[in-house]
Amino acid sequence: MLPVSNVARRHLSPAFLESDSPWREAVVRDAWASLGSTVLELPLVAALDETAEGPGWEVIGREHLPSPGTRAICFSAHIGNWEVLPRASS
Repeated sequence: MLPVSNVARRHLSPAFLESDSPWREAVVRDAWASLGSTVLELPLVAALDETAEGPGWEVIGREHLPSPGTRAICFSAHIGNWEVLPRASS
């Protein structure tokens, strides 16, 4: 694994005092796997089916949104790629 994994190992030990080394190694490995999956998903976002709102998403209840320039809180389903919400809300 990358040397930066040592940072995770150092932080896991005091945060999970009763954890053993194999458990911490599994957490570090799984964190890298999750990051890798997210990075590999990014190019696929543009390949999602095009809708009126954009590729891969549909806005329901747009009439309830405030005027442009005002603030709103938006909720979205977790589809594994959090980068979609800002693009969808622009």
